[in-house]
Amino acid sequence: MFGAISSQFGNRAITIRRTANQFATELALFKYRLSAMMLEIKARFWLGNRLVRSAERRFQLQSQLSSAVEQRFCKPWVVGSIPTAGSIFSSAAYKSRSRNFYCRKQVRSCIENCMRLGKIRIFPIKSLDGVLVEQTRITPGGILEHDRSYAIFDRDHRVVNGKRTARVHDLRCAFDAEIQEVRLWPNGGTSPAQFPLDAPGPLEKWLGDFFGFPVRLEHEGQKGFPDDREAFGPTITSEASLREIQKWFPDLTLESLQRRFRANLELVEGEPFYEDGLFGAPGELMPFQIGPVKFFGHNPCQRCVVPTRDPDTGRAVTDFQKKFMEWRKKTLPAWAHAERFNHFYRFALNTSVPPSEAGKWLRTGDPLAH
Repeated sequence: MFGAISSQFGNRAITIRRTANQFATELALFKYRLSAMMLEIKARFWLGNRLVRSAERRFQLQSQLSSAVEQRFCKPWVVGSIPTAGSIFSSAAYKSRSRNFYCRKQVRSCIENCMRLGKIRIFPIKSLDGVLVEQTRITPGGILEHDRSYAIFDRDHRVVNGKRTARVHDLRCAFDAEIQEVRLWPNGGTSPAQFPLDAPGPLEKWLGDFFGFPVRLEHEGQKGFPDDREAFGPTITSEASLREIQKWFPDLTLESLQRRFRANLELVEGEPFYEDGLFGAPGELMPFQIGPVKFFGHNPCQRCVVPTRDPDTGRAVTDFQKKFMEWRKKTLPAWAHAERFNHFYRFALNTSVPPSEAGKWLRTGDPLAH
């Protein structure tokens, strides 16, 4: 009799312990899922307010993030393998640090996924005005087609550019759609002169009269005339970075900054200076891809005197370089290799393009993959 009673109480005790353990497990899972939901809400808010202006794209990214959080944090437990409350609280995967790390990693992935190519600029004649295009092809020499494929040289075969010749800022130009002809006029001029690029004689005479010394126009369609013979590819920056710099110089417009820094490719929908994460440590080439085209990130571009000047008048901003360097140092992102900055008058990414990419097309809207 006593044995039966003892067995009955024992069974009830086991049932109570199982119920208590199941309740504790469910409570732990509820708390864990609640924290995951709060984490997702914070990430959604961050995405919505700091990264993506397009509502449709924002919804797509938030859906991706929600799915990722659900798979990582709220994955349904298989019947028969429900973990104990103790294992839930002790597992490192469920600790706050792990959750936050995963969130940062997932949001970082979303940033990369949302960044895309917003603008493509080519500069058919080196140092002169650029042209916005919707698409461009990679040449066998690894440059954007028609970018800096012409250059003006003086009698000593030195490039005529804004660094040496401030008069460049007084010259405006425009090109036909095929980049076969150019129209030139001085600031304030009303009668542009039009010339073919494949017969440069008359153009050279006009330019010589404008600059006040004899010049020669040379053409190199495959390799162009880059400043850096190792990092000869297109320069890359982002709209977010330019807008951040605009905060440092409130009197300058976004368009003015674009024309001052003269980058070829401008990324959109990302964090300021995200491109600083596209180069590695000294001696390391960082691979990444925009659309179908593969690139190697080399280093942050060392700037010259040109960004300090108004692109139309050539008038310099007082202490531009000093102020730029101070703010660049203060806002250098954590993902940048600081050892690549022997000084902080560096901005935009220098790249190269491997020979395998010749003939491939870049188009606005192409995503960044890193």
